Amino acid sequence: ELLAHHNVHQIATPAGLEGRVIILLCTPLPDHPGRSYTITNLYLSSGNSTARRAREIAAIQAAIPPAQYHFLAGDRNFVTEPEDTTGSAPSRDAPDARAWADMAAALDLHEVYQAEKTRYDFPKVKGRHQFRAARLDTIWISHSATDLASFRAVGSIAVTRNNILAVAART
Repeated sequence: ELLAHHNVHQIATPAGLEGRVIILLCTPLPDHPGRSYTITNLYLSSGNSTARRAREIAAIQAAIPPAQYHFLAGDRNFVTEPEDTTGSAPSRDAPDARAWADMAAALDLHEVYQAEKTRYDFPKVKGRHQFRAARLDTIWISHSATDLASFRAVGSIAVTRNNILAVAART
């Protein structure tokens, strides 16, 4: 139903981001009085290169065409809020965090609440395994304050039978 009354156009992928981002522009069919919107799925670079992720975010922002609504989802590979990680405290001043804040402001994006963490690992630190979790996969929407006052968008991860926590508990 989301796409049934819209033409869907894939926007050119920014150079260097092939396989990491897809941007769709959905425009209403001529006989349907809908609104235009974009859907962006992204997978930003992992690792410690905050400057590289900042460049990726700037390229994605430049590629997203104007529309009445924007939906972004995917793996940012960084966090900005302390509650989003059990690891070291994130920095809102890092280049990637600043670039994301700039894009969120430019597109009027608001994060969809999601309680679950989306990445889990058990690294060995000083000879002992430590549990770490982070909420790297997020959903962002550009609904207006009126829209957000009339409903609460909530993200959730589907339950998987063989998730890493269940596997770890059995070992």
